[in-house]
Amino acid sequence: MLDLCGRGIDTFPSGSGLQPNAAVRHLLLSDNHLTVTPDALLRSLPQLLSLAMDRNDLRELPMHFAGLLPHVSSLDLRNNELRFLPPSIGGLSQLRELLLDNNKLQDLPTTIGDLIHLETLHVDSNRLTALPNSLG
Repeated sequence: MLDLCGRGIDTFPSGSGLQPNAAVRHLLLSDNHLTVTPDALLRSLPQLLSLAMDRNDLRELPMHFAGLLPHVSSLDLRNNELRFLPPSIGGLSQLRELLLDNNKLQDLPTTIGDLIHLETLHVDSNRLTALPNSLG
């Protein structure tokens, strides 16, 4: 586990020179000041199973977000400023838990229905008026 919670982090250099580390399975980035996802850091953790980026200032996720997290089963994005999720979120084929409470989401992409292993979806305190039909 790599715990970087509450360290006042607002960004990671894009060319951070991080070496791949397959030993890290859980990354905690909660309670920081991130406005964008730390792509270089995520790329360096190819076996990541859980990612917590709650209580940050994330406004959006990159379109290629799912490609950064091929094995993630738990994703915590609560208490951010997210307005939308990229359609690629449906590519998180191992995802079982998706926590999105307290954001500014107005809708969810229909691809969220592609998350066949999803057991827990929390979307309280957003601006959603309906859920996609793909959630069945």
